[in-house]
Amino acid sequence: MKKSEEAGQPIYHYVVDVVYQKKGRAKVPTTYKQFGLQLVSRAKTLAHLNRNSAVIDAMKAQVQGGHLAMNLRAFNIKEQKHLSDSFHHREKDYPNEFS
Repeated sequence: MKKSEEAGQPIYHYVVDVVYQKKGRAKVPTTYKQFGLQLVSRAKTLAHLNRNSAVIDAMKAQVQGGHLAMNLRAFNIKEQKHLSDSFHHREKDYPNEFS
């Protein structure tokens, strides 16, 4: 096995901007933006962040009224900082997990 296949997946700390919708009293969706949410993930790109259900749940937990949020998506990465590498998840498995 090559060293790159044995390497663990990188773990990142993100600061992201989020857009989401909530239904109001008239049942019409209203769009909201929230800036500067912090989360930790193994996802490498914005598209992979928005596909991962664990990341979506972490963002819903941080937005105001998140249990009612619909169409929640990160639309801007303000900061991406490498924290460490995972001991459990291998780099060779990344395409299967996040594609």
